Amino acid sequence: MHAEGGMSVTDLQELIDKRIPDNRTQLETSHANLMDVADYCEDNYLKERYQEKALAESKQYAIQSLASVAYQINKMAA
Repeated sequence: MHAEGGMSVTDLQELIDKRIPDNRTQLETSHANLMDVADYCEDNYLKERYQEKALAESKQYAIQSLASVAYQINKMAA
């Protein structure tokens, strides 16, 4: 038997019971990690004598973080 949208009831139940909670946990972990990176970048920028260097490093972390989040969301949507 299929629920609306073409999913079987079993698949829908697995989505509700396992996949959504697991994905939420992964996103919460990513959020905590991103907050740590943001704190590091801010602290590093304020302490670094050569702030241009710290800013360049922060930009690289931002690019990597955005790519990571995009990948994670794409993987979850599949």
